[in-house]
Amino acid sequence: MRAPSSAAIFAAALLLSLTAHADPALVQLAHARGITLGLTAVQPLPPWNDAGFGVAPWAGFATPVSRSLLATARVGYVAHRHKVVTVGSDPTESITYSSWELPVLAGIESLPAGEHGLFVFGELGYVLQHTRAEYPHEPAATATDHGAGIGIGGGYRIGGFQARVQYFMLGLPDPVKQKAIVFGVQWLLPI
Repeated sequence: MRAPSSAAIFAAALLLSLTAHADPALVQLAHARGITLGLTAVQPLPPWNDAGFGVAPWAGFATPVSRSLLATARVGYVAHRHKVVTVGSDPTESITYSSWELPVLAGIESLPAGEHGLFVFGELGYVLQHTRAEYPHEPAATATDHGAGIGIGGGYRIGGFQARVQYFMLGLPDPVKQKAIVFGVQWLLPI
């Protein structure tokens, strides 16, 4: 009978040690790294009066940095509904606003102890914003701005699926004018 090679012995010992001592937290982490895809609804809060309800697709990446934390990065495109704001008491004197944002965010997210559970997250990043205002008797005006944005939130994870809610402030260091509540779902596709 032929003796097993050292590579075969090493592979068998490695397989035995991984299956005999599989830590559930480490198994979970192997499934926590991947590409993220999401869809969110954005509700601007007062006094952010030049943006209507928005919808945003997202794409990103998540990777574990410890047993309980993920590092995340994502980019999205927020398209807002047109919003009509009446100026004074004359309804014919109104301004129609349309706007969009391009957020690029990085953050930290907690991992629940099992395959499902509550999580919290925080994000910080760069946001490019564009607004167009159409006046009744004047040419339209456009403005493009950029700045930092910060968000905190939480949600519930079931495997690779998340339901999320976030409070987001746009235009730091003066976030007073642009705040929003963001609701959404996100999927993690392991790689």
